[in-house]
Amino acid sequence: MTALSQNSDPFTYFGSRPVHVCENVAIDDGTLGMVLLKRANQLDILGVIPRLLSSRLSAAGHGQVETFERFAEATISSVSTDGSGRARTFPAQVDGDYIGTFERVTLSAAPGALTIVA
Repeated sequence: MTALSQNSDPFTYFGSRPVHVCENVAIDDGTLGMVLLKRANQLDILGVIPRLLSSRLSAAGHGQVETFERFAEATISSVSTDGSGRARTFPAQVDGDYIGTFERVTLSAAPGALTIVA
């Protein structure tokens, strides 16, 4: 399972092409959006990638993608366990930087925490 959360759209760019992951998110509305890719086999990825790069298709329309919109806080927890029953950790990145492995991560919006000068 893969989770991506963001507070603006587009998520990033592939060259000059915007990559749209979450819908209905704006950098100034104080909320987050998240998508979960429930399964990531090769066929699923081949179906998701064109949707991420399309201005007409939506990642949310893929059968293995679950979306969550306009929330202020969410917790992602590992439900996988090792042989001794301990929760397995999962890797996490923030803005593309690896920050370690965790059993649980809490995401929250902090409205007004960043001043944007235009």
